[in-house]
Amino acid sequence: MGFGLSVAVGVPVGLVMGRVPLVASTVEPFVAALYASPQVAFLPLLIIWLGIGFSSKVALVFLGSFIIVLINTETGVAHVDPRLIETARSFTARERQILAKIVLPSALPFIIAGMRLAIGRALVMVVVAEIYASNKGLGYLIFQAGGMYDTAQVFVGVGILAAAGVTFNAALRALERRLAPWRQDQTA
Repeated sequence: MGFGLSVAVGVPVGLVMGRVPLVASTVEPFVAALYASPQVAFLPLLIIWLGIGFSSKVALVFLGSFIIVLINTETGVAHVDPRLIETARSFTARERQILAKIVLPSALPFIIAGMRLAIGRALVMVVVAEIYASNKGLGYLIFQAGGMYDTAQVFVGVGILAAAGVTFNAALRALERRLAPWRQDQTA
């Protein structure tokens, strides 16, 4: 859920930052500060504010993956060929049409790349949140097994996380192939 929220918020904010220079210059220092700070350090505050449980885990995953999605989306929008936008404007395309027909398709590989990077960070954040703010879940299982020196159970937990990462990454690659079929030759 935290990853989904990071995509739902990060992509639109990145689109606006990439298209409106004033917004980008205003928001950029806050983005840089949040990116440079260790999101795990916010966990005690999240526990105080949201309590131990689902909400604090979602918030930590959101914080860990939001910035990556946002930065990649903004970068993708910034790399759109300006000649395409000029051509569309010369044919009286509205901003919504430019966004839907030129900007989003051009930025899509960057957005998907950001999502692929963010999913790994999200998995790490889930484990960290479950270690410190939960009494169940895979992170809690790994932490408990490590405390009892049960290496087999630790490896099982890590293996499940690795399999989840590979599965989510493959799903995002499949999504990119479906949404951007013109890139199949380049991503193979």
